[in-house]
Order: sequence, then structure tokens, then C-alpha cells
Amino acid sequence: MIEQKDIDKLLAGRKIVDDYRAVAEIYREKVAVSNTKTATEIAAAKEQYGKREDATRKMHEELYKLGFGEGADPSAYDAFNKVNKQMILEEYTEVTTISFLGCDKCPTRKCVELYGAGACGNQDVKDIKSVERDMRLFFLKLIKKSKDGLSKNFADVKVCPDGYGFQWKRNRNERFNLGWE
Repeated sequence: MIEQKDIDKLLAGRKIVDDYRAVAEIYREKVAVSNTKTATEIAAAKEQYGKREDATRKMHEELYKLGFGEGADPSAYDAFNKVNKQMILEEYTEVTTISFLGCDKCPTRKCVELYGAGACGNQDVKDIKSVERDMRLFFLKLIKKSKDGLSKNFADVKVCPDGYGFQWKRNRNERFNLGWE
């Protein structure tokens, strides 16, 4: 179970990264103005480049102060990113129950139609835990592709008919955005 203090730390880290991304986006807009840049545009791009570099250093420092990484350097962002992914998977695991009911006599075999040889219906499912983990990651990818991850959620589109294959149910709402990257 993820503790609230860990969620608070994660959300603080996300805010730091979002603040950096806002500065980086302005920089990208400045340098993408045109191929023929005036002296003013070049100066503005250089100034924004400096702001982006400052924002990068600030992001690393702030993430490190939160306890991510081994220093105020790229390892802080890498560590934060790793924790973010782990917490998303852990939260999704708590939010949903996935059960495998088997594919024998499945009336639709829709998974084979959609995914061919990679379909779960074509696999020898002996290690169900690893397959469940893969299915959670698959559903998370669908959530990230969804508009808002809740009311319009691709992961809610069932491939397996009731009583066959993988079935899942939502136990509760997530406590933080699972689609944040």
C-alpha cells in the first residue's frame, strides 16, 4: 500500500518537472520561429536557452532535495522517473483486480483476431503472475492513450467476453494521475 507521504513526494516531484517542461516548451517555441532569424530572434532564443539551462539545474536540485538521485544532476530526474513508473504500476495494481479465467471454449477469440500470435489466447499461460503484470502494463498504456483516463478509458474496452480470459474490475479510483509521464 502506497502511503500518503509517498504520494505527496511524487506529486511534488511532478510539479517540479512540469515547471521545467513549461520553460523548455517556451525555448522550443523560440528556436522554432523560422529558418531566417533576425538578430532579435537569435538573442531571444539565446536568452531562453539560458533560462532553460537554469530550469534544468533547478529541476535537478529540487528533485535531489526531495530525495531523488545521488546528486543535483540527471540522476535525480532518472531516479524520480523510475519511482514514478513504479508507483503508477503499484497504484494500478491496488486499484484493479485482474483474474484469468482461461481461454478454453472462448466463443469469440477476439484477442487472436486483434493481436495474432501475441494474443494471450495463443499463449501457454503457466506463469500467470507475469502475464497479469504484462496485462496491467498493457491496460496502463491504454489508459495513457485515453482522453482523461477515467470516463473515456480505452482500458475499459473489454476484449475477453465475460467468463473467459482476463477479467478486471476497478476496486476504487486512483489517488493520483496514472497517465502522467
